[in-house]
Parts: sequence; C-alpha cells; structure tokens
Amino acid sequence: MAIKRFFGIPVLFLLAILFSANLLQAQILIVSPHPDDDVIAAAGVIYRAVQRGETVKVVYVTNGDALPGGVARGLERQTEGVNAEAILGVPEDHLMFLGYPTWYMDNICDDADPDHVFVSPDTGLSATYGSRGLGHADYHTYVTGSPASYTRNNVLFDLEDIITKFLPQHIYVTSEFDVHPDHTASYKLLKLALAAIHLTHPSYTPVVHSVIIHWDDWEWPDPTDPTEYNTRLPDWSMTGQYWGTYFHTWEDTGLSWSDRESLDVPLSMQSTDYSQNLKYLAINAHVGEGGASDPFLSEWLHKDEIFWAENPFGGNHPPIVDAGEDQVAHQDDVVYLDGSQSHDPDGTPLTYQWVQGPSDIQVQLSGADTAYPSFTAPSSLVHDLVLTFELVVSDGQLSSSIDAVTVTLSSKPAITTQPSDQTVNLGQTATFSVTASGSAPLSYQWRKNGDNITGAISASYTTPATTAADNGATFRCVVTNTAGSAISHNAKLTVRIPPAVTAQPQNQTVPLGETASFSITATGTAPLSYQWQKNGSDISGATAASYTTSVTTEGDDGATFRCVVTNAAGTATSSSATLTVDLSPVITTQPAGKTVNLGQPATFSIAAKGGSPLNYQWQKNGSDISGATSASYTTPETTAGDNGATFRCVVSNPHGNKVSDGAGLTVRIPPSVTAQPAAGTVNLGQTATFSITATGTAPLSYQWQKNGVDISGATSASYTTPVTTESDDGATFRCVVTNAADSVTSNSAPLTVVLLPVITAQPENKTVNLGQAATFSVTVTGAAPLSYQWQKNGVDIAGATSASYTVQETAVSDDGATFQCLVANGHGNSVSNPATLTLTIPPAVARQPANRSVERGQKATFSVAVSGSDPLSYQWQRDGVDIPGATFPSYTTPPTTDEDKGAIFRCIVTNAAGNTTSGDAVLTVVPPMQYILNLLLS
Repeated sequence: MAIKRFFGIPVLFLLAILFSANLLQAQILIVSPHPDDDVIAAAGVIYRAVQRGETVKVVYVTNGDALPGGVARGLERQTEGVNAEAILGVPEDHLMFLGYPTWYMDNICDDADPDHVFVSPDTGLSATYGSRGLGHADYHTYVTGSPASYTRNNVLFDLEDIITKFLPQHIYVTSEFDVHPDHTASYKLLKLALAAIHLTHPSYTPVVHSVIIHWDDWEWPDPTDPTEYNTRLPDWSMTGQYWGTYFHTWEDTGLSWSDRESLDVPLSMQSTDYSQNLKYLAINAHVGEGGASDPFLSEWLHKDEIFWAENPFGGNHPPIVDAGEDQVAHQDDVVYLDGSQSHDPDGTPLTYQWVQGPSDIQVQLSGADTAYPSFTAPSSLVHDLVLTFELVVSDGQLSSSIDAVTVTLSSKPAITTQPSDQTVNLGQTATFSVTASGSAPLSYQWRKNGDNITGAISASYTTPATTAADNGATFRCVVTNTAGSAISHNAKLTVRIPPAVTAQPQNQTVPLGETASFSITATGTAPLSYQWQKNGSDISGATAASYTTSVTTEGDDGATFRCVVTNAAGTATSSSATLTVDLSPVITTQPAGKTVNLGQPATFSIAAKGGSPLNYQWQKNGSDISGATSASYTTPETTAGDNGATFRCVVSNPHGNKVSDGAGLTVRIPPSVTAQPAAGTVNLGQTATFSITATGTAPLSYQWQKNGVDISGATSASYTTPVTTESDDGATFRCVVTNAADSVTSNSAPLTVVLLPVITAQPENKTVNLGQAATFSVTVTGAAPLSYQWQKNGVDIAGATSASYTVQETAVSDDGATFQCLVANGHGNSVSNPATLTLTIPPAVARQPANRSVERGQKATFSVAVSGSDPLSYQWQRDGVDIPGATFPSYTTPPTTDEDKGAIFRCIVTNAAGNTTSGDAVLTVVPPMQYILNLLLS
C-alpha cells in the first residue's frame, strides 16, 4: 500500500532532525482502539513524556460506539477521552478521532477488498464521524473535508497521513495477540501503514510497543490486590479466547516474558490516595464505562505498564530498558542506579542515557552514560525527597522506551520547634514538647539533666509534681529515625519556691534626727518583691530588701517595722522590729582646729541635736571656760602660751550629755634668727658657704641675698657660692627668713677671697721609654699674672717657664730625676710636689749563648745574660722556630739524637721598650767515643 499523500512535508529533513535529537526527547504516538485503551495501557508513558516536554499525540481508531448507545455513546466517549487526556496534560488538538466502527475493525482489516465499504450493524453508519479532537471532526474530514467510508484503504490513508506528518519515534498500540478484534486489527492496520511508508522511506524506523489488554476469559493482568501495584505473570498456558472461541495459544505468540518492557509509572500514579492518583482520575474520566469503579479498568492501576517492543520492519530488534528497582536512601549517601538488566534481544552492546526528572533539588549524576550511574544525596533535607531518574538505552540504531526509577531520600530528623523553658509553682507539673521533621517513623526519648526518662517516648513529656530539687533541671528530647537522630535544645525548668524570711529585721536604736535601717534576708524564686510597713501600714516606695527611715523625730520612738515578701508562688511576712529614738545630745559637727598669728583671737564652734533644751560649756585643756556657754567660743588675743592648747564643748540636756572632740589651737610665732651667718675667707676659685639658724612657726622659707640682691635658687638655711672670682672679694651675704606670721633679715657676712697662687693640680710621675719625650704640668689658681719656673732635681731648668715642661729626648741619666714647678704672682708663691721620671731601657744581650757539643743522648744547655728594664721576657728558638715553654734565660734540650746535629739555637728578649735577638749557637751531637776523643783533644 503506497502512501497516498505527504502534504509537502520534507520527510528526510524531519527524519534527520528526529534522529539527531536527545534520546529522551522523542515524538510519541498512541494508537488506541477505543477511548480508554490509551489511559489504561499507557497513562504513565503519556504523563512522563508530557512532563519531559515531548509531543504526545493519540489516535483513537474507533469512537467506542457499540451497542447499547450507538452514535450518541460514541460522541460521549470522545468527550471522555478528551477529559482523560487533559488530566495527563495532552491538549485536545493532539487527539485524533478516526471514527471507524467499534467491534468491527477486524472485518474492515481482513476484508479481501480494501475498498469495500463496511456498514456497522450497531449504528447503521458506513462513514466516519466525530465532534471532538483535532478540528472537532473525525480526522479524515479534518484533512480532506469529507468523512471516510468504512474501508481498509481509508483507515490506512488516515494512519499513513498522521505518521508521515508527525514522524513519531515510538508508537504504542494494542497487540496482535490481544483477543479483542478491534485491538488486533489496530495493530495489523498500523503495521500495514508503516510498511507502506517504509517502501519509500526506508530510513524511518520507529519502534512499535504493543500491549495485551485482553487475553483469556478473565483478562489480564489481574493482581491479587490492586493497591500493591504488582503485575503478576499471566497464565500463558491458557489459550487466548474471545467469548468461548479460541484463537491461539501463548506459544503461538513467540513472546518472552523476560523480553517485556516493564515501565514504572510516576509516583503520582502509585498513590492509594485516589483523589491524587492521576491514572485513577484519567480512568475515572471514562464514566460511561464505569470509570475506576469498573473492576476491569481498576485492575490497570499498577506500578508498571508492560509492552513488547519490536522493529516493525524486522531485522534489528529494539533494546529492552530496565531502570532497576526503586530505592530508599539517606541524606549524604552515595546512591547507585542500576540499568544493568537492560538488554538487547540481538545481543548488541547498549549505550545508556540517564536523566533526572523534574525536582526541587537537582543532583550531580556521575556516569550518566553508563549502566551504573551514581550521585551523592544532599546533606540537608527537611522532609522526604523523591527523585526520579529516567533511562533510555540504544543499540546504535533503535532506542528503547523510557523507564524510570525513583529514589526516596529519607531525611534525618530535624527539630523544627524546640522545647521551651517552663516555670511552675512548687508541686505543679510541667510539660515540654518538640516538633520534629524527618522521615517517619520518628521515635522520641526525653532526657532530664542528660539522663533518659523511663517511658518518656512521646513528642511531649509531663513531669510528676515538682519538688524544690527540680528547680534548674534541664530537659531535652532525642528524636530518631532510620536516617539518624537529632537532639533538641535544653529547656530549663524553673520551680517557683514560695518566699521565706531567713533573717528577720532587728530592733534599732538611733539618735534623734538620724536615720534607722532595717533589713531582711529572704529565699524563694526570683523575682522577690518587698513591701515594708510601719506600724502595720505600707510605707510608700519602701520596696527593697532593706529600708532606711527618714531622719527620726520624737514621734518615731517605739514605732515597729516589718516587711512583706512576695513572689509568683506566695507571700511571707517578717517579724516586727522596734525603733527606739535616743533623745540624748548628739554632736553633728565637731569643732575644728584653728591656726592664728600671735595676738589674733581664734573662734571654735559645734553643731548638736537632741531633746530640748541643749546646754553648752566650752573647756580649754579640760577646764571650763567661764561664760563660754554658746555653740561657739572666741578666745582673747593669743599669746605664745596658747600655742598647742585644746578646746572642746560639753553639750547636755535632760537626757544626758556629750563631750565633743578636742580642737587644737596653733599660734603662729614670727621668725627669729638665732645664729647669724659668719664671715668667710676662701682661696680664689674655691666656693664659700654661709648658714643661719632661725626659729618661728614652721614652715620657714629662706631667701639669701648678695650685696642686698636676691640670689636665684638660694632658698635653704645655708648657701654655697659658685667658685669665687676676684670680684667676689668683699661681697656681703645675708638671709631673709619668712613664715605665715612675719619675716626677719639676718646680719650681713663679708666674703674675703685669697689671691695667692694655689696649685690645684700637681705634676704627675712619668714613665717613658728611653729616648721618648716626657711632659710634666701643673694647674694653678690665683691673681694674675702668674709666673712659672720648672726645676730638675731642685735646679732651675733654663727656659722652663710655662705651666708645663717637656723633656724632649730622655737619656739614661734622666732615669729617677725629679721635676717640680715654682709658681708666683704679686701676692706670693707656691712650689708644686716633685714628680719622678722613670725610664724603660730596651733589652741588650750582655753574654751571647755559646756553641755546644754533646754526646748523643745527652742534653745541651744554652744561656744568655741580658740588661734592660724589667720585666724581661724570653723566647728560645730552634732553627728560627719558637720552642714551646722555652721562656727563661737558659734552655736545656731534651736528650739529643742524630737529628739534632747542626741545630741552631737563639733567644729573643723583650720588655716594654722593645726586643733584641741573641746570636746563634750551634749544637754538635757526636757518638760517645767521639765525645771522649774530643774531650782528650781539647
């Protein structure tokens, strides 16, 4: 059968686009014999494809217009099909109603004449009709403008036209082995249409997925419990039959149960809450067929939908996909998916493509092109999360359907509402509660102070009647599920203890006019409030644990005070304390000490309180002062005898008397110089010191004057001048002494400066090397001009008339000479101390070392005699090299050997003035006999 029309569609171009697309983005065509076969057999396939954004179109071969109902029922079933697919997300313009007669498609398909027009015995119609779907008309009318007669060629025309325009990669249809005639015929007609398209377009190779809806007289699948969502293996041993007429056995089909496609439906179609189950709702939309209440339709609420895939053109078989079993995992788990049960009937190696379905959380899928991809579950989950992963496998030519697997991520418990602190009165109970999220079931265990509470295994816990020991206890809850546990915060229990007074207020006695303080100590749960009462009445503002009265009056004597303590748990009243007001005198301001100048009066005063009348009596040094009976007392003019006197006051009334503190009187005495400064005589350049002694009331201040003018900084009882000059001779010095009472000036003391020469720095002894220069000097004070004359060994040195003298080049004769200086001016002369010159003489060898001849094995001794200044140091050398330890005027060798023959010895002598080297001495070493011979010959 050739394709009748292409409507100008560039088929090869569309095919190129189709097969370059992602495997999980396919065009899907559902060929449904009646409105309802699409949803009972493939609702899951349809819904998943729509959710992936694929285009899904549904072809209804018939309108389902069998008796009873006929055409009217057929139109109703079209509307039910539209409503059912709308639930799955397929729009009406993707639905195509062909409008051929129900129950008689096998007659049309198997008619020997492809153009023979069939007339339906149920409706009497011989042409297609429809009012819903694409164009709100049957498909043939939508395409050509007029209905199609009930002929095989017209059915094939419609199918070829739809497929050519849509080019689906996957076509789902009822099986040729289904015992319903319309189901079998739909499969056969589809295969004929595809064969016709394949003749001219062999590159177009869709995969056909067939489903058996009706098999034996009880149909299949028939699960024990539809809510278990398991499709059990049908009894293939039975012969397929239709109303008692056997057609074929299972062996005739050539189908294998292991080669079935078992495609999981979405979780939304597995729910036992049928108000949310989309497949249930889609099936239930076919109300005229009984909806989901029909036992046969409800049997299709399964976890999976089963198909057999085929290549309609033979040869390569489509691969079979299996995404593995659904899993439950926990957060942070590494989850492995398993597509390894996917297989290719031809044994061709498969390629894999996994993708994650829509979800609030997307995971990173590792190995998405392998049979075993994996991902790490998120770390933080607040509730169970169901992730869907879809798998398509390909053998390089054909791709499978899409199978899905779900991974339910179980969330660890999380405390969403923490237990709150509780406060109760003593003896009451307290209730703590938590709210937790996480995968069910959740178990609870309450703890008190960290220890488990027996039986406290609910989301809330109520304590027994509280005791004082429960105060401050902490409660928390451990929430656990299979994924882990969470521990709540600690909630504190406060047990309010009624107040109790543990320290009562004490009786108080205070002087009149003073305040009195009362206090208590109370226990009980804070906050405690306090209210003091006086004579049983509340005292305004007295709300602390202690209370201080206002200044007392005579009316306060005998008043009682108590405190009422209150908290949330109760009230306690203290015992009463009595206030006694002492009316005897109280001195509130003591008399203060006074200081006055000699001859001035001094006034003392006090302040006192107490019962009237108050009487005063002042005393001096413990004796009453006549007439001094007021709160203050002023002395007569003071004398020196008043200095140090003490004054006090005795205050009395009928209740007693009080004696004030003593107040001292200081009478300031003017200063007086008791020791005058004395005249001073010093040499020129020396300092002079003047001092006085003064009496009078301290503190005394001093100011020295020179020639009547204040000397800056000279403010002590003594004054030392700077080094004197000639101008200081005859100057006068005096001191002004002052205190708070007056001042006095001392006598003047003259200063005499002696102008004779004075040697202030003597010449020093000198030690120099022979031939070096030596310098002697003096420092002199005295009136100018000064003259100098140096002497050597008491004899004047010609021309040596300066403050210093230098011997330019010392000679041996200068050693031990003494040098002194005679200094003179117009007032006299002075002679310095003698200074000695010591010369250091360089060493000189007075006796050279002599050659030595010794018998082998004997020692040889070399020696020198040296003159020069001590200390002298010696260093013997052998052949020009220092001999360690040879540091004396003589040197003795170790026992000689033949190697010592001809050795040369010399000595280097050193002192502070220099060094000298002796002559060389040769060592001769001879055999013993030769040595004797030498002695004889000598």
